[in-house]
Amino acid sequence: FAVVADEVRKLSERSTTSTKEISDLVNRIQLTVREAVLAMEESSTEVESGVGKAEKSGESLRKILESAEMVTAQAASAAEVANKIGVSASELEIAMQKMAENVDTNRSEAAEMAANSLIANEAIENIASISQESSAAIEETSASTEEVTAQVSEFKHSIDHLVEMMQQLRQASNNFKLE
Repeated sequence: FAVVADEVRKLSERSTTSTKEISDLVNRIQLTVREAVLAMEESSTEVESGVGKAEKSGESLRKILESAEMVTAQAASAAEVANKIGVSASELEIAMQKMAENVDTNRSEAAEMAANSLIANEAIENIASISQESSAAIEETSASTEEVTAQVSEFKHSIDHLVEMMQQLRQASNNFKLE
């Protein structure tokens, strides 16, 4: 019985350590998301400023857009910008995939801890209640991680939208000609 109790204690310590590691990872992910949101807000302010300037120069832009030669040059420039944006989007996607892999690893470790908790439950009943509480905490952490992943996905969508708006502003500013 003492050996089993010692093993259960070790298992409980490992569960506590793993839960803390998962919590630390979630905190780091949340910090990264907050930093990304701040950067997105700054970009939004710059885009709004650019939109105001673009509205003021609307008449001049319409005249420039009537020129067929300018349209051809702008299309080539837009294609180059789109290629650069595509590369940036690919890099962001790779980073998101790595983050998702880390989340999957954490989920796998959480599942392993839950299985070990069930084995301990068969041996000692009062340890089972502690294991169930740990399992619930892990599930909450997993749910929080999924929520962060969803927020990161929304952030990526917002960035894609901002990039598109910036591309349109660049195209519009390339078309602007002072007379």
